[in-house]
Amino acid sequence: MMQMQNVDVVIVGGGMVGLGLAAALKNSALTIAIVEGQLPDTELGEAPDNRVSALSLASQRILQGVGAWDGIVARRLQPYDSMEVWEQDSFGHIGFDAASLRQPALGHIVENRVIQLALLDAILDGNGGASNISLLTPARARSLQVSEAGAILLLEDGRALSARVVVAADGAHSWVRRQADIPLTSWD
Repeated sequence: MMQMQNVDVVIVGGGMVGLGLAAALKNSALTIAIVEGQLPDTELGEAPDNRVSALSLASQRILQGVGAWDGIVARRLQPYDSMEVWEQDSFGHIGFDAASLRQPALGHIVENRVIQLALLDAILDGNGGASNISLLTPARARSLQVSEAGAILLLEDGRALSARVVVAADGAHSWVRRQADIPLTSWD
């Protein structure tokens, strides 16, 4: 007989988005399960990863609010003080810098894995984690059934989750989005 774990929210994907949402909901009245296939390697090499994000000061405040910023600072980050944005086939262009805003920096360039590890730290708290969050890893979704009452997510290892909400945080080629038949509009 299959045992069903009942939660309020299932987050499929333990990357920056999924872990960021879980960290924001940490210690709320909601029960949360995160389904992730593989956690990142905790050992950072001497050379930074090439997958990075430019975090604005607003993003920094959000990460401070969920308890992840100190974990980023403890690993590595690089401030940036100017930015230019343009479109390839357009005359649109904007440039700005920290000095004109009277700020020491516009934000920081941070490896995506560093953000992910800091968010994991914020969720796990070094002592088993927030009482309302279950981290299921390695785990992969096998099937999703959605009704007005909620959703049932079956995992490849036979576990089953019942949830009121399923969050698709599983990347650009989202399995959850395809299962729920949510249309996607994209452009170059």
